Amino acid sequence: MYIVTFYSFKGGTGRSMALVNTAVELVKAGRRVLIVDFDLEAPGLDTFNLPQPQTPTKGIVDFVSQYLTTSEAPDVSEFLYRSPIVGTKGQLWVMPAGLPDEDYDARFKSIDWQQLYSKRDGYFLFEDLKAQWNRFLKPDYVFIDSRTGYTDAGGICTRQLPNTVVFFFFPNEQNRRGLESVVRQVRAEESSERHKEIKLRFVMSNVPELDDEEEFLAKNVAKFKATLGFRSFLGIIHQYPSLALVTQTIFTLDRPRTRLTREYGKLAAAIRQDNPEDPEAAIEFLDEIAPLSRSRRLPARELEDRIQDIRSRHSANPEVMLRLSVLLRRQRRFDEALALLEQAGESGARGSEFLLARAELYAITHNSAAALSDLTRFLKSNDASYVDVSAAARLLVRLDLPSLMSLPQSPVFLRLDDDEKLLIARELFYSRRSLPVIWQILQSLLQRADLPERFEGSVKTLLVLSFIGGSRYQEAVDELTQKGKREVGQLELHETFNLAMARWGLESKPTPEYFARVLEMPRGSETAYDTANFKQCFAVAAWVVGQTESAKRYIDDAWQTMVSHPRTEFSCWSYLHVTPDGFLEDIKEMRQLFQGEQILPRFLRQDSAEAAEVAQ
Repeated sequence: MYIVTFYSFKGGTGRSMALVNTAVELVKAGRRVLIVDFDLEAPGLDTFNLPQPQTPTKGIVDFVSQYLTTSEAPDVSEFLYRSPIVGTKGQLWVMPAGLPDEDYDARFKSIDWQQLYSKRDGYFLFEDLKAQWNRFLKPDYVFIDSRTGYTDAGGICTRQLPNTVVFFFFPNEQNRRGLESVVRQVRAEESSERHKEIKLRFVMSNVPELDDEEEFLAKNVAKFKATLGFRSFLGIIHQYPSLALVTQTIFTLDRPRTRLTREYGKLAAAIRQDNPEDPEAAIEFLDEIAPLSRSRRLPARELEDRIQDIRSRHSANPEVMLRLSVLLRRQRRFDEALALLEQAGESGARGSEFLLARAELYAITHNSAAALSDLTRFLKSNDASYVDVSAAARLLVRLDLPSLMSLPQSPVFLRLDDDEKLLIARELFYSRRSLPVIWQILQSLLQRADLPERFEGSVKTLLVLSFIGGSRYQEAVDELTQKGKREVGQLELHETFNLAMARWGLESKPTPEYFARVLEMPRGSETAYDTANFKQCFAVAAWVVGQTESAKRYIDDAWQTMVSHPRTEFSCWSYLHVTPDGFLEDIKEMRQLFQGEQILPRFLRQDSAEAAEVAQ
């Protein structure tokens, strides 16, 4: 139960209307909400266009009056009513100020609030009221409409009952001076004997949309922030010139596309974000701050307090624990993140996202056996996305080749479409350890009779590259020439270059005729070959045919291209996809070759252990 008091020092801010519309917005989102009319001198929540019982219901004044008569806290169920909102997922209850009869004013004025607290245990009465709300209704939110100005009852609303006070104000001097004292009193609760921390939030309301040439509004806002000690608004509600306001219509129900409804919706979302008990709000908060490029930045202490609060309140919610572990992992708090996921597993988490996240943390913390256990279960899941499968495949490259070999036949992989399977094969093409899996994926795709021609060409190109990278040179030649059915003159430029490199692997030396053909072939659009990889390939071809200066120019251009636009790129020196740093390392070796050193391309000098592992 999260209690929010809506307070304004003066009337006319639209506070009550904002409370009702925000409450209904939360009900539409499936929340259980109680609204309490504590504006006892000018009650009115029951006048809004909300369903109510045929017989008027007693309220706050009657609750306190009965207590003063009996000295026992009354049953709260007699002082509120349910207000069913058709078509919504949540529930709404209303606790009015009191029976709207001719004796209301007399009952209200008969209550001595100071004496209630000093001699009649008023503090415990309202603590009991809170406990009854929670026990009887189990609301997610309680919204209290507080009296304006300086009042004894106002202190109940702003200091005893709430978790948060939302201050509504029109930005003029009268409101600034009036709020300064109230805000100071609320903040003092934290250092009182109760040590109660109450969040203070501010809403600028009834704001006109007029030119502010003299910056009156901006200057007043700056004074409010400096005086009241806040940096940003929880919301801003603009003036809305409509006669619908006279009917007290519920805009979030009846006029959902208006600007006013959008502003109430934003206010509801902001209040939810403040609520540590709302699991969906916790998830949204964690999703928002987890990325490195997050726009929301909190002070370190506030962020850490919020994390620990979420952790303690939602320890049994697997989805919240998963999100929180992502944040802790980004902070490099791996052991804490793993503990949360293990806790989530004990609470019933079983989805693919959870299994992958926990496997990654087991791997980071050097528990390979546990990581493989989770990955094995992941491969059998039915809710994994392409991104998750790709990440799992890369993790298996590091951990266990036999398990990686089972990937192409796994349920999680077979559910992917052809494009996604090809993309995973490409992403795995950064390690020779994963080449056998790439061959499986590509050859299974080529067995499809309905592959589009262009897609088939992409599959075959990657297959040839992977054959060369895995020292299967003859198979690369056979694929390119269709086992002798295609003449060299029928090959495209990239195919001719790959054939030349495969022949180099077969014959242990480069054949100049093939590379000369690469340099002589028309290139069509120059922009298609303006990549670091193609410049690298042309450098190799130029060196083989003895054009050393041209080779050096090509390799310098390749270097500059990679430095200017760093990205993962295919390297014909390694015959793998390599990182920008890996590509630059290959270029360094190529320069050594061009300067006369005896050095073979990296793909031709695999050590025996690596070659044997790939061949298995």
